[in-house]
Amino acid sequence: TNTTGSLKWYDEATGGSVSHTGYVFNTGIVTDNDTFYVSVTELGCESPRTQAAVVVTKLAAVPSASNTKVCEGLAATLSATSGTADIFWYTDLFGGSPIDSGSTISVNGITQTSIYYAEARNGVCATAERKPVVVVFYNKPNGTFTVQSQFMGGITFTPATANGLAYNWSFGDGNNSTVVNPTHKYTTNGNYNVKLVVVNPTSGCSDSSTQAVSVVSVGFADAKSNSFNAEVYPNPFTGSAQLSYTLPVAETVSIRVVNLLGQEVMQLPAGIKQAGTHQVDFNATNLSSGVYYVRLQVGNTQHTLRVVKAN
Repeated sequence: TNTTGSLKWYDEATGGSVSHTGYVFNTGIVTDNDTFYVSVTELGCESPRTQAAVVVTKLAAVPSASNTKVCEGLAATLSATSGTADIFWYTDLFGGSPIDSGSTISVNGITQTSIYYAEARNGVCATAERKPVVVVFYNKPNGTFTVQSQFMGGITFTPATANGLAYNWSFGDGNNSTVVNPTHKYTTNGNYNVKLVVVNPTSGCSDSSTQAVSVVSVGFADAKSNSFNAEVYPNPFTGSAQLSYTLPVAETVSIRVVNLLGQEVMQLPAGIKQAGTHQVDFNATNLSSGVYYVRLQVGNTQHTLRVVKAN
């Protein structure tokens, strides 16, 4: 700058013709580093020329990036590269403000298939265009299941979604299955955590759930001995039956009815009972058909009767 003289611009350090005059010189499009020279003319005298270098920062290449996918509830991972350039991410093809920066970023809260745009920058110089990256959204499969007891001690497990998925069952006793709705027989009474993992083979999205199952049906037989007798008649029955038991001495008695999963479904009248035979009405009209167990707690001893309610 000079506030009194006039400026002349040249392409050469000496000689040559004037390219431009004035305090502002628009060089036009410059694609590589270049050098210009400027002199000051004042009172008819022209000064030696001063070098003015133009350093060109190359535009970064349009980023390389691949489309990706995301499962419901998870974060999407977006990746793009352009040599050593910095990567900035947008939700708009043009304009807008970046939502994040970095060659790899995570985006949460995606609920539908979406497009993001990667822009590369060398300093302040951005790419001429942004690279679109499509994030394909997939719903998460439903990994819940129901449990249903069966005759002969088997338990059937039914997934909420019965087709189109891969199934991996873990029954909690060391056994596994890939059947859609397996029926499993336990060999030992106890509590087991049953886990189901389902995978959508198209998207790779998965879900899982765990349920506790109590098995009480293994090895039970009607309780009869010289000192204690008990029976349910009729057995099988449809709507109601009668429980009869004989005590050799007075005892405190409690009577509970459980299903094959060990879940209590009703209690029968009991309390402190004298020695002798006692009858209790067993009204099962509200119970579904199937196998049940009547547990009589007599003092410190538990006796179990297997009963069947028919249709």
